[in-house]
Amino acid sequence: MLNRDRAARALTFLLLGVSVALSGCPSGESRNIPPAPTAAPGGASIFVYVAQARDPVLGTNGGAVSVYQLGSDGFLPGTPNASVTVVNPRRLVRHPELPVLYVASSSQIFAFDITGGGLVSLCGPDGGLAPPCATDPVPGSNPVDMTFLRNSEGNYLLYVVEQGGGQNLDTDTRLAAYELGPNGELPATASSQAVTPDATFYQGAAVTPQFAYVGDVGLSQIVRFPLQPDGNLPDVPPTPSPLVPTPVPTPTPPDLTPTPPSPSPTAFRAWAPGKIIQAVAQPVEGEFIDVLYVVQQSRRRIGTNPIDPFGNLGEDPSSESNTRGLYNAILVDSFVSPTRIYGAAFQNGQVDSFAIDANGNIIDGTLSATFANTASYPTGLALLDFTPEGGTPRRTLFVSVGGFDRVDAYAVNPDGTLEERPFSSTEPIPGTFPSDVLVYVAAP
Repeated sequence: MLNRDRAARALTFLLLGVSVALSGCPSGESRNIPPAPTAAPGGASIFVYVAQARDPVLGTNGGAVSVYQLGSDGFLPGTPNASVTVVNPRRLVRHPELPVLYVASSSQIFAFDITGGGLVSLCGPDGGLAPPCATDPVPGSNPVDMTFLRNSEGNYLLYVVEQGGGQNLDTDTRLAAYELGPNGELPATASSQAVTPDATFYQGAAVTPQFAYVGDVGLSQIVRFPLQPDGNLPDVPPTPSPLVPTPVPTPTPPDLTPTPPSPSPTAFRAWAPGKIIQAVAQPVEGEFIDVLYVVQQSRRRIGTNPIDPFGNLGEDPSSESNTRGLYNAILVDSFVSPTRIYGAAFQNGQVDSFAIDANGNIIDGTLSATFANTASYPTGLALLDFTPEGGTPRRTLFVSVGGFDRVDAYAVNPDGTLEERPFSSTEPIPGTFPSDVLVYVAAP
């Protein structure tokens, strides 16, 4: 059983807010990242990456990212292949096209080359704390979520939800956009940001080619920000005051056109919105509906929020899950026409699953859940479609289990429901608090 201090830290971890899912467009093609299972052919090399924090909320020391190679039978090994030090990592995402892993630590983002299941800093074997393998550290920024968008020119931006210190404190809560290099390199600073003057705590975000939707858990609203054509957010971050006065300012080029004022953001009512993911429902052939799935922390539910053709959300969700728990992560089983949604019910100590209809609505009374253990604190989720050597295709749900210092693997039934108990687990690493999990299939 967790001691009192560790249990308190675990409960606070919920405020940190996987991989996030994004929208589609009517053509069926998307510039966003689908929240679908990772598909792997038989005999593929499959690797499970784990963010192993020490104190993911307040800690400034300790922590690592580790990688495990899945066995050909689909079972997790006991110990990791490799591990690198990262101060209290809390979120993992992979580049949409490249074998690059991005890790959110307590104050900055790191990038690692995971070619062939490796784990090497983009700065090389000795690592680094600056581009191309890391953004500049911003003490107190507290990044809690990440997602991607490919702009109209084919370049990727990494959007980071930085919870900051909240209202009236030194570090603002904001959504920041980092323009990635052609090989996945990180810049030192964000190229643009979105924030409102009264923002309290941003916790989750979803980004479409037109808008960014950000959940402010303190104000109980989802704020919509318009995107610029290149995918950047409305505002340019303020330039820090130089430590040494610049004697001769650089003159403004005469042909530089001033940036027009950004449109005002739009707020939609929500219920302490936490994690947000997006999928595309297809009620009939050729008809598509963009849908946001939002964790409603004050109602202990997941809500379905369709996006109308103008990017607006309704006053109320079109459907909701059962009143259950506080979800630290949510995931759907398919980008287009999802049939199941999964949630890591942090305080309940179990993973929930609900069916989804053709309109994208969560179907009441379809709950399937793993066995509950309130000391387990599930944090992150990842799905894998896999055919073991000599076996039949199957789907596995991986769960990072903060309270038990390990990762569990659950069999997913053909109808999307979950088995109560995991069929495989890593060995616990005492003193850690696994905060997220990601699956990567290496190219043959």
